Amino acid sequence: MHTEDIQPTIKMNQKITIVSNLHINDVLEQKLNEISNLPNVKQLVALPDIHQKKKTEGPSSFATVVDNAIIPTLSSPSLNCGMAILATDLTRDELTEDKLRAVFAYFKSFMQPEHGYVGRLLIWLGLKQRTYNQYDLNQEELENIIMHGSQSVVRKYNLPENICDAQEDGGKYEPELTIT
Repeated sequence: MHTEDIQPTIKMNQKITIVSNLHINDVLEQKLNEISNLPNVKQLVALPDIHQKKKTEGPSSFATVVDNAIIPTLSSPSLNCGMAILATDLTRDELTEDKLRAVFAYFKSFMQPEHGYVGRLLIWLGLKQRTYNQYDLNQEELENIIMHGSQSVVRKYNLPENICDAQEDGGKYEPELTIT
């Protein structure tokens, strides 16, 4: 789909905005309505390539505005797949193409270099060393996050001590386990 193919924003209801000219089938519409009715969900934006993937609970390519919560089940199960919508106080006139390029260049400076298919295969086979950046986790840090939640990396990323207060369940996932 090309940008010129996208029609103006379509509102399905007060909480769902669709930015696409795609037909939203009944199953996808039902799923969007279910998500928009979750507690703390204020707004849902369906992006132009929204679709339901096989074997996933929710569609891909949508973003949600939530109030005082992080809802982990709203993210894609694909590794490193995610979206964010940022609210700023910038006006349309202040948001120039040069400023956007500078922002994306800054974000890109924190990303892994692109290795290409052959490079990724060589890394996977252990024949090439993967490069790491300051946001990568080592095994111990990952285990601590799994066991103790996001509080485990507050110091690593130099975040305010109370940042986890704004996360669902204080940044911890404690499933109720049933032993049979």
